[in-house]
Parts: sequence; C-alpha cells; structure tokens
Amino acid sequence: MLDRRPEPPLLSLEDFIRLARSGVSDILGRTAGLPPALPQVSEAAGLTWPELGLTNDLRPRFHERMTCFFGLESPPPPPTPGETLGGYAGRLWSAWAGQADRAIVFHTSGSTGQPRLHSFRESFLRQEGLMTAEFLKDRARVAVAVPLIHFYGFNVGLLVPKMLDIPALDMPPLPTVAASAWRGGDLLAAFPLFLDLLLQGDRPPGDVALLSAGAPCPDRLFKETRDFGFMDLLEIYGASETGAIGLRREPGPFSLLSPWRRAGQGRLARSRPEGGEAFFDVPDRLRWLRPRRFLPLGRLDQAVQVAGINVYPERVARVIREHSQVEFCLVRPMTEAEGDRLKAFVVLKPGASTEAVRRELAAEFRRRLSPPERPASLTFGAEPPRTVIGKFSDWEIKDTGG
Repeated sequence: MLDRRPEPPLLSLEDFIRLARSGVSDILGRTAGLPPALPQVSEAAGLTWPELGLTNDLRPRFHERMTCFFGLESPPPPPTPGETLGGYAGRLWSAWAGQADRAIVFHTSGSTGQPRLHSFRESFLRQEGLMTAEFLKDRARVAVAVPLIHFYGFNVGLLVPKMLDIPALDMPPLPTVAASAWRGGDLLAAFPLFLDLLLQGDRPPGDVALLSAGAPCPDRLFKETRDFGFMDLLEIYGASETGAIGLRREPGPFSLLSPWRRAGQGRLARSRPEGGEAFFDVPDRLRWLRPRRFLPLGRLDQAVQVAGINVYPERVARVIREHSQVEFCLVRPMTEAEGDRLKAFVVLKPGASTEAVRRELAAEFRRRLSPPERPASLTFGAEPPRTVIGKFSDWEIKDTGG
C-alpha cells in the first residue's frame, strides 16, 4: 500500500523569522528610500517593533504584506506593540503550517507597473530549490544580497541552503559588507548593479562565486568579475511568474533548465512534481539557437489601455530614445492616483538642456504619436529609478509636460 502521508512543511520557524525580518526591511526601505541595516536573524528575533524601527503606522502595512505573502486563509491577529519579531513569526508559521494547501505568494509590478500576485504551491517551490541547488552543489555557504521576499532571494537565499544543508548569510542589498566577511566556498547571490559596485571595493578571498539575476547582466561583467578575483559568475534567466528558466556562465545563450521544454507559440512547458505539465507565456522575445539554447531579445511589447485605446509604452519609449540628447528612458502608465495617461522618465546626456529637450520632444510627440500615446508627464533625472535589486521601478510624477 502506498504511503500517502503528507510531507512536512517546506519552511521552518527559523525560515519564517528570516522572511519576517525581510518584510520589515522591505517596508522600512520603501518608506526611507534606502534599505535599513537590520541585525542578523539571531538578534532580530528577540527585538520588538520599536527596536526594529517599525512604527505604529507601518505595522498594519507590514502585517498585510506578510499575510498575503504566506497566502494565509485565516490570518492571525496583527502584531501587538510589545511583541517580538520571533513571536509574531511563530504565529504566522503556525497558521501557515496548519493549512492543507500551503503556498507562497510573490508580489511583482511587472513591466507595466500594475501590481500582480503570483502564487506557488509548496511542491513547485521544492522543485525550484532542488533544481537551482543542482548547479551550486560545490558551495559551502550562501551570502544573499537580495530580499528573501522576492522570488530570486527566496529561492537562492532560503531554499538552496536548505536543500544543500549549508548556512546562509543575509546581507543588505548594498555592498557594505567588507570582503573580509566572505570566505572560500561562498556563493554571493546578487544582481548586476550590486556587482558593478563590488568592483570598486576590496578584492575577495579565493573561491568566491557570484550569482546574478533580477535584471540582464552586461556581458562585460563576466570578464571583469573574474579579473577582479571572483572564481565564477553564473546568471539565471527567469521571472517572478515562472521561476528560474535558464542558466549561463559566459556571455551568449542560456541553457534551458531541466524541468522546462519549448512548447511553441511563445510558451514554455514545465514538468510538475506531481505529474503532468504547466504552461507559461514567455515574458521576453527569445531567439532559439538549439532546442535547449536561447538568447533573450528584450521584453515583449505589452499594450495598455489609455482612453479605451490600446497603446504600447515601448513604442513610445523608442520615439523618445531617438532624440540625440536622450541617454535612456522608461515609459509606463500613470498610477490610479496620478491619472489615466502615460508618463516617461528621461535621463539626458551630459550637458543637455532639460527645457530644450522637453520642447523638442513635445513637438515630436505631436508629429509622430496619437493623443493617447503622448506622455502627459515627463520626469527628468540623473539615474533611472530602480528597486533594491536593481530592476527598473515606478516613480512619482514631479516634472510634467508634453
């Protein structure tokens, strides 16, 4: 007779304390604009909300974020003022571990800036961790500079150490930890912007490998990080809605990871741990070189509705980038509070005149774009807006025009 006893929960109480600590960091970072330097898990577990910097007005937001993240059907009461992080995490863990269908829900803004939720069952996450651990088996510790409540950080910073039975070190998403904190056998899980800043600091000890994901890794970083003294650089291609899809160790194509196959019509199929397949739309345009080798060619154009008309933010961005004084730009729909039109964030080349470019772009919009396509707001800045893991992010409207 088959043993059909349910598997024990994938996540432990200690995991919940780490994830709750990451949730505190996320809420505080969104408020202050910079990620706070919180104590490590062992110390943070015994601290109260005031000691962690989470004020009374932020606790309800934090509680909502955590209960959504853990997909709790019957959430426990909100955190009380004198409760410790560990005590609150314990209540969350008890509620989650007692559910018949346990899942984790990741929150992403996507390319349009509209919030989306992606729920993954425990079996999918276990498969994800085992798949990723397979090519990291030589590592003795994981130092993770990505928030654990992001899919990439959750997978590499929490699941992989669990699957390999190795320790993990939570780092702030800024390279403020001296190279002396690393040791041979470490894997540093980060993102391209972090890696660029690492190259301005101290050289690492031998046998420290790098892992990058979350944003496209420039080809030059593969050589520059190795020349600087890192043993290896691996890059994962994937998305919050799919998990890891491909891997590469050098500039060029990615190799499709084992559970995946090309399914045609812009889709990929992933084998389910319980049998059968799940189908996913590919988030980017892919150029297939072999059945299991591909190159990402950029995001698919996605239409959004403005005044009931389909418009394509990427087409509008291309018009702006053609201006000789524009270095970079992003185009997104306004938030509900801002309006119902498009907005653009523009980075100019050194020495360019903001007002001159604004006037010239307005004339170009009138000539080449229909009224629904024309951005109703132009924001100029020295650097594009980014999340703590280096992805392009939304921004508040400050300058208007166009």
